[in-house]
Amino acid sequence: MGADRLTDATLYDLGPYPGARLEPSRGVEIEVFRVDAALLAGLDRLEDYRVRRPASGTYDRLVHPTAFGPAWLYLYNRDVAGCSVIREGGWMPRVRRSVV
Repeated sequence: MGADRLTDATLYDLGPYPGARLEPSRGVEIEVFRVDAALLAGLDRLEDYRVRRPASGTYDRLVHPTAFGPAWLYLYNRDVAGCSVIREGGWMPRVRRSVV
């Protein structure tokens, strides 16, 4: 659907992917997509969201307001100690450089 910025979410660089927490920021970038139930179930598996025990999975999810209306937002459940904090902008994947 499009891009938005959230000022009540902070991203953490977890290495191969980011994790979001509900913490104040200067505006982190998100993308909002329209998905059907089957795709949402696939995303839940990918994000290790556990419907019956959300706190036990890697991510929990909640409905959060966006510029496009309410949308599901996955929130990271694990410890973020030692992870780089992103309070503005977006997450960029690390580029692996091969040694020659």
